[in-house]
Amino acid sequence: MSIDPQNIELDARQRADLAALAERVGKPWTAVFSEALEAYRHKAAANGHADESVLEAASRLGLVGCVRSGIPDLTTNPIHMEGFGSDDR
Repeated sequence: MSIDPQNIELDARQRADLAALAERVGKPWTAVFSEALEAYRHKAAANGHADESVLEAASRLGLVGCVRSGIPDLTTNPIHMEGFGSDDR
């Protein structure tokens, strides 16, 4: 996704929040904004979400192998394999 930085706008609430935070911490709003952006960049990189596959996300969340069907492998019962590999489309 490519966004022209010239097209990035803040609404009135976002501007007010940024100004209030800058005043509270005693820094220019540009410094507060830069620090927030850098913190977000580090958090995203540390979590590895940017380049994470579905399998990696599911593993990280403990979802891989969480379903207990009682059947470890459907191929162990020939009934489940009926028609497998046939050319009936």
